[in-house]
Amino acid sequence: MAKIVGGDGKVYAIDVQKATLDIVRAKAKLEHLLNIEIVWSDLEAPGGSRVKDGFLDFVLISNVLFQAEKKDVLLREAQRVLRKIGKMAVIEWDAGNRTPLGPPPSLRLAKEKAVELCQGAGFEVDREFEAGSHHYGILFKKS
Repeated sequence: MAKIVGGDGKVYAIDVQKATLDIVRAKAKLEHLLNIEIVWSDLEAPGGSRVKDGFLDFVLISNVLFQAEKKDVLLREAQRVLRKIGKMAVIEWDAGNRTPLGPPPSLRLAKEKAVELCQGAGFEVDREFEAGSHHYGILFKKS
């Protein structure tokens, strides 16, 4: 994403797991990507991202919702930080795919449930997109 937005853009890598952020930081350094801001934060807390209201153009939530206990809080945080015309992409493990990779099927979030949760947080489906053989991808816009 840092390469896509280029030098004039900024990417916020936000996660509660320090080890994950350390990997992002190391890879960014190796690739000389200076437009990534690392934020250690709990996105399951209101205001957890510490990003200003309506500040971001795009939010990517990838392989996160299935792990989150407070999915609604996390999605409302995405809604809060997005501009009015902002978009959010959700990529999750396909609950119908029985691959041994990834989390157990019992932990995976069905696509229909993801849509329901996102709609409850003030989003509407823009379109679905290909996200690989083990995942689904949905692009949302603010309602």
